Amino acid sequence: MSDAPTQPHFHYKRPPIVERVLTVIADIPLENYFARFEDWKNLIHDKFPEHDPITNWQLNVETREDGTPLLTDVQPELTITHRFWRRSPKGGKFLSMRLLPNQLTMNLHPVGKDDHRFEELFAEFSYWLPLWLSHFGGKECAMVSLNYINLISHQTTPQFSAPEGGINIGHALRVFAGLPGKHMGIIPPYDCQIGLMIDPKRPATFALRVAAVGIGKENSLAIRVDFNAAVMKPKPCLSPNQALSEAEFLHTVILGQFESIFTEEAKKSFEPVTA
Repeated sequence: MSDAPTQPHFHYKRPPIVERVLTVIADIPLENYFARFEDWKNLIHDKFPEHDPITNWQLNVETREDGTPLLTDVQPELTITHRFWRRSPKGGKFLSMRLLPNQLTMNLHPVGKDDHRFEELFAEFSYWLPLWLSHFGGKECAMVSLNYINLISHQTTPQFSAPEGGINIGHALRVFAGLPGKHMGIIPPYDCQIGLMIDPKRPATFALRVAAVGIGKENSLAIRVDFNAAVMKPKPCLSPNQALSEAEFLHTVILGQFESIFTEEAKKSFEPVTA
C-alpha cells in the first residue's frame, strides 16, 4: 500500500474542530447483534454508563407525475443507533460509542477549552474494536472512515466575524477565496461538496462538505465544515489490525487536507505548533 502525500503537519492550540468520528463497518451476523447486545451493554457499562439511543423513522415516499410527494402505505422502518456516553472529570459528555447491527462508531467531543486529539480517539478505538468483533462474531472489516467536524462561528472562530452577524468565509477556506467576478462579500447560502480520490490502490477517498447549519447566538451564522476520509475494501476485507492501520492512514489524509483547505490566515489564527 502506498502512503499518503507527505507534507508538514502541525498541531493547533485553537483549531475549529468540534468533533472527531471514527467508524468501522464489519461482517456482523444480524442474529448475533440482537442476541448479544444486552451482554455488550453490560460489558461496557463501567466505561460508558449512560445509554442514550437515537431513533430514526424512515418513511417511504413516492412522487406523482405532477411532482407531488405522497406517503406510501409501506410500513415505516425504524433504525435505532445505540449511543453510550462517557463523561469527563468535569462532568461533560466528551466520548461516545455508537452501535448499529454492523457498525461501530466512536465520537470524541472537545469539552470547553479542553482540547482532545486523534491519538486519544484512536487509543480507545484500538481497545474496543477487537472486543466488539469478537463479542458479536465478526472477523473482517469492509470499511473504515474518519470524520472531522469543524465549526466556523462567532463562538469558535471569532476572528472571521463580519459586520451584521456575517462570517468572512473567504478568509477561512481556500475553496471560497478568490472567487471571480465583482462582489463585496460572500453571503449565504453556503453549500459545497467535493470528493477526491486519494489512493486508488486502497482505495481511499476524501470528501469535503461546507454548509450553513443555522443561526447561533446573537443572530450569528454558523458554518459546518466536514472532512471525511474513507477506505472501502469489499474483497479482500480488512483484519482488525489492518483496519486500525487504515485509520492511522486516514488521519494523515485529514491532516494534509486540513493544511490545504484552510487558508494561511486561518491556520495562523489557530495558533500552530510544529507536531
